[in-house]
Amino acid sequence: MEVHEEQIPDIPDLAEGGEAGRISEEQLMKFVADLPDGCRTVFNLYVFEEKSHKEIADMLGIKEHSSTSQLHRAKFLLAKRIKEYRNHEERK
Repeated sequence: MEVHEEQIPDIPDLAEGGEAGRISEEQLMKFVADLPDGCRTVFNLYVFEEKSHKEIADMLGIKEHSSTSQLHRAKFLLAKRIKEYRNHEERK
């Protein structure tokens, strides 16, 4: 699945940090799957289906601001999980 990285600038570079810092697509998708429902839904619609916040709000029956907030939270949680994963891998 193609990720439009320019749309998720708050997430660290996935190849950064040498071999220990690399995160596979499978691992990244697991992190996405583990997001809270609202965050995951908005993230998937915005990043993978390239929907606008207006379109997402209309589809989900939420306010546009809620879509923006959910995406921001999803990116924050993913960045945190990636950092934790890299720290764990570096200690191995």
